[in-house]
Amino acid sequence: MASLLELNQRYQEIKHKSETLLDMTHVFTGLSHARRSARLEWIIIILIGIEIFLYVLEIVRHP
Repeated sequence: MASLLELNQRYQEIKHKSETLLDMTHVFTGLSHARRSARLEWIIIILIGIEIFLYVLEIVRHP
């Protein structure tokens, strides 16, 4: 009965498709984390720049 309905072949196809979807999910998750990480790095760089600017401004005001 299983050979008549080609259950093994259908199972292998479904397994292959689900593995492909899982791989795609991992790729998109990695891209999302990379984008978030890059955004946080830029925020840190901007905050450090602001801190340096405020420090220089303080030195100029109170020599």
